This record gives sequence, structure tokens and C-alpha cells, in this order.
Amino acid sequence: MASSLFLVGEIGGNDYNQALFQGRSVDEVKTYVPDVVAGISASVTVRHDPHKTRKSLSQT
Repeated sequence: MASSLFLVGEIGGNDYNQALFQGRSVDEVKTYVPDVVAGISASVTVRHDPHKTRKSLSQT
């Protein structure tokens, strides 16, 4: 896993959708943004080593 690339996308959408579908106002849902961003940030670690080169799929 040390050399693996994990793509993560569209995190947090359900947090907003569920609240909106339950009839919460957009103004109320906007107050969720800091908590949702904090949760996303806590779950994702970005590691970058500028000395390593990226391999293409043909090189693996």
C-alpha cells in the first residue's frame, strides 16, 4: 500500500442531501460545512514525496 494511489471523490454529499431531503433550510445546511470538511480532512492523508517519480500504468 505504500506505493498505492487512492482516489477519493464526492465525499460529504450525502451529509447535505439527507438534511435537505428532510426539509432543512439551505441556511441551516450551510452551518454543517465546517463539520463535514473537518470529517473529510480527518479521513484523508495526503503524502507527497517530491523525490519519487510517478509510474505510468505501462511501467507497472
